[in-house]
Amino acid sequence: MRGHAGLGLCSACWQKHPDRPFIAAENLAARLDGPPPWLGDFAGHLAARHCPSRACTMISALGRLLQDDHPNHPQALLDRARRPGRPMGSLARALENFLTHCGLPLPTDHADRLAAGRRRRRIEAAPPPLRPQVQKFAASLLRARERARRAGTLPRTDTTIDAALAIVRDLAIFLADQRGKQDWALVDVRSPRKRDDPLSCSAGASDILGEPVLDGLDPLLTE
Repeated sequence: MRGHAGLGLCSACWQKHPDRPFIAAENLAARLDGPPPWLGDFAGHLAARHCPSRACTMISALGRLLQDDHPNHPQALLDRARRPGRPMGSLARALENFLTHCGLPLPTDHADRLAAGRRRRRIEAAPPPLRPQVQKFAASLLRARERARRAGTLPRTDTTIDAALAIVRDLAIFLADQRGKQDWALVDVRSPRKRDDPLSCSAGASDILGEPVLDGLDPLLTE
């Protein structure tokens, strides 16, 4: 059984040793020209919440960020640790919790960034000829939400906006692929549709899109 050179432990015992995150942080600090002063405390933060192997994995990932050619102040590290449009990873979440607790960076707008990424993906999935109006529709939903917030009424949630955009995206794909329509001006969303249409299980488009979606989409189709 192979032993660890520094502490004389077998590999299995070394993997579980509680000092591993602190040693990893010390080794990382030794490799850096200017290690952040909070690195040791961050190792303690990880060690208290994760197993040694998981904590060391996150310290290694942090080391890659600290050794790249980008700024290493807390907010810049958080921005690079996050994955735009995707759920926050374990390193980014741990960094955010630790750094905000220490008062180093401003709280992140991760939820807003996730929502913006979802909207962007839905817009980009629409066929190019029909995409500009889908983008305008998304912008109109956001403007309506801001008006509702200012007026003190109930604004649409990100989930509601995501659902509306997904419906319009699917309709755009259906119109382009199944109907050969490359212009929203050729579409009457209130006209009856066949029961065998992939997007339909009822007689009319209003049953599929819903009146709130139709109300927001109609003005854009006539532009």
